[in-house]
Amino acid sequence: MNEPQRLRRSEPEAHLAPASSPPPEDSSQAISAPRRIKSIDVLRGVAVLMVLLNHLEPVTVPGLPEPSGPWGFVYWKVKQFGWTGVDLFFVLSGFLISGLLFSELRKHNTLDCVSFWLRRGFKIWPSYLVLLLVLGVTGATGYIQGSTWDTKLTSLLAHLLFFQNYLDKNPNGPTWSLAVEEHFYLILPVLLLGLTVWTRRRSDDWGRWMGRVTWVFLTGCLAARLARVATGLRPDDFMQTHFRLDSLMVGVYCQYLWLYRRSTVDKLLAWPKASLCLSLLLLSPALVLSRGQAAMFTFGFLGLSVAYAILLFLLVGGVFSRLERTFPATCLARIGTWSYNIYLWHFFMASLNLAFFTGLNRALAEGVAHQGLRFVLQTLIYVGYAIAVGAIATRWIEMPFLRLRERFFPPRLAPRT
Repeated sequence: MNEPQRLRRSEPEAHLAPASSPPPEDSSQAISAPRRIKSIDVLRGVAVLMVLLNHLEPVTVPGLPEPSGPWGFVYWKVKQFGWTGVDLFFVLSGFLISGLLFSELRKHNTLDCVSFWLRRGFKIWPSYLVLLLVLGVTGATGYIQGSTWDTKLTSLLAHLLFFQNYLDKNPNGPTWSLAVEEHFYLILPVLLLGLTVWTRRRSDDWGRWMGRVTWVFLTGCLAARLARVATGLRPDDFMQTHFRLDSLMVGVYCQYLWLYRRSTVDKLLAWPKASLCLSLLLLSPALVLSRGQAAMFTFGFLGLSVAYAILLFLLVGGVFSRLERTFPATCLARIGTWSYNIYLWHFFMASLNLAFFTGLNRALAEGVAHQGLRFVLQTLIYVGYAIAVGAIATRWIEMPFLRLRERFFPPRLAPRT
């Protein structure tokens, strides 16, 4: 992995301008996926490890003992908090995807939505489709449901078209969040393209309206969640896109601030300790509340997104630059480069018995009498397997298709002047 370029906190704030008049090339640049930033990969690594710990249970690790006493208290709190890793992924995704789109708007004054969707597809679809194929052939999770061809086809199409978070009783573990992100990928470029055309016709300020649009999404999603609580929460409501888009739009707003309102970000970075304390305070309710409880489902989700947005700014702003050079941070960054496939496959290692994972854990359950030692060993094996499977899937599934993408659907180049 190439060494990421150091972000300079002293870069000048970009001039707010319509898309028809992009800022100079030497002004603050959008942070997007092709330009690897180590701090972003560190956050990805943290997020996927949080999800792994949230799923650390007998369903995913056969024979895993449940700790009790002081260690049991810590276990349940860490496990409880781990589900917020998905919210961190959402904020990061919104930040990075909007960075790609903002950069294209700055270069070309328009967006090629089809090219964007195809490029995202080459990133997301191959590993996901291989997973669906493996699960379908083995019947490991029974996501293809029903006794007739019609019901089986409906169940399959729900997953192929990324509607399992709405239509299917078995959303296949964590794949519901992929559906949310796919819907976001469809919505955001169309929204930005429409906003660009509209403001250009009015000779208006594109950047100013982008900020307003993100606030409309934030308040709209919050209002929808409050309305759902008023009519009665259902167990799977946290999976549905119209309740979760605000987490992604918080990431979009972060990119907007980074690109067009850098002075606001610099004020936050000027008080790193206070900003970190505020972030931890906003994260703390997740230690005691589940995402199915009304307080977390409504204002709690928004608080988590803001907390992770603050942490994102602190990292990309260089506040923790010394920590980023440490060996643990380097390991987290490497895990972050494999995080998509780790996230995708880890939940199914036991049901698929990948590389004798289930048999190994059952042997440990029978052969190690000390529950504490067995818990530690099984946890290490679970995390190690997940990272290894993610690395292998990235190498042999994701990367070949990314090379094909760069060959047949290269990113749009800046126009020659």
